Amino acid sequence: MSRHVRTVHRGGVSPVRITPGRTIRTGAAALALITLSACGGGGTGKADSHGPFRVLAVLPLSGALAEQAKLQMSGLQAAADDLNGRGGIGGRKIEIASVDDKLNPTEAVSRLQSRLNGSERPDYVLAGATSNETLAMLPALTNARVLSGTTASDRSMDDPKKYPYHFGYQSANDQNYASAVRFMKTRGVRTLAFIASNDALGTYNRSAIENAVKGTGIKLVAQSYDSKATDLTAPLDALRSARPDLLLASGYGPAVGYILDARQKLNWSVPVIGDSGFAGSNPASLVDSSALKDVLIQTFKVAALSERGSWQPATERMVKAVAAKGPVKQIITLAAEPYDALQVLGVAAEQAGGTDPADLKKAMESLKRPSPVPWTTYAAYAYSTKAHFPVVNDSDFSYLPASVLVQGQFEASS
Repeated sequence: MSRHVRTVHRGGVSPVRITPGRTIRTGAAALALITLSACGGGGTGKADSHGPFRVLAVLPLSGALAEQAKLQMSGLQAAADDLNGRGGIGGRKIEIASVDDKLNPTEAVSRLQSRLNGSERPDYVLAGATSNETLAMLPALTNARVLSGTTASDRSMDDPKKYPYHFGYQSANDQNYASAVRFMKTRGVRTLAFIASNDALGTYNRSAIENAVKGTGIKLVAQSYDSKATDLTAPLDALRSARPDLLLASGYGPAVGYILDARQKLNWSVPVIGDSGFAGSNPASLVDSSALKDVLIQTFKVAALSERGSWQPATERMVKAVAAKGPVKQIITLAAEPYDALQVLGVAAEQAGGTDPADLKKAMESLKRPSPVPWTTYAAYAYSTKAHFPVVNDSDFSYLPASVLVQGQFEASS
């Protein structure tokens, strides 16, 4: 049995016949998958090494982080367009599918497991937008021996023995915070206040900043906030009593606005540096401009228009490709890192001579840097058998005023 649906193309509307259980690709949506499952029947549980290279994005496409997740999808699709124009990954054309996990780790695992057991098993999974989602999915991905990546940065995921097929695409905050502390030293900071959520990521971030300040002469005072709270004046007021020189703020999504609102309610003029998650939440879209006074964000140069001369060669092409898919309302890094994920896989497949997961894993752990590099965020993705997260240098970062984004990039310079 078949039926017609109406598919919109730039040139108008045309009927497309869809048969249950089949995948149809049309027009500008050539990378999107429309799968209608027939009644009954189970998957083979095996990826087709001769068919398309299937990428599955398990992301919060609805809810508080929907805009961020949609930008991650744009980055994936831009990379797939670029790679497919050059033959795909290991000679296999890339197809992208997505499922909405509603920012719920349990939902993420359920949706993932359904795809792993289905007839179109993914070759690669972009596993969540937050550490909570990713950590929930990693056991299933590891058991299935499916390559995965994430832009979440909880260091506990960087465990090649426990999660051998998982590779991060954002440096962990132990590195980011160490770089930020070196920047703070140049600003004469002696007492540092730190605030983070009380969930797994916030706990990790607190440990990371504690380690980063050791031996630096900087005194640290820290507070946690309930990840579900909307009024954060109490923990900020506790920090204010220590009279710090600077506040390092860790948060993602709405929590960023709550931190800045609380600072303003307290009439507290302490300078702020927001970490990479903070920057990725587009603070200017969450609060009035008056709440952004003396607020800097730590961000990668790919998101800084003032750093154009230091961009990787592929950056401008990526930015244009992502912008062509629709307005960029969040920081471009959210698109750049998934874009890089597929580009790194493409290089690994060339060096491995194919797309077998074990061969790709081995190639990524000893990746030879091509010239020019096809990725955008780091000079190199220096993975190894002991580390599956990127290694960064101070020169990878910029510290910019939390200004309005222009096509996903901060216009102001520090």
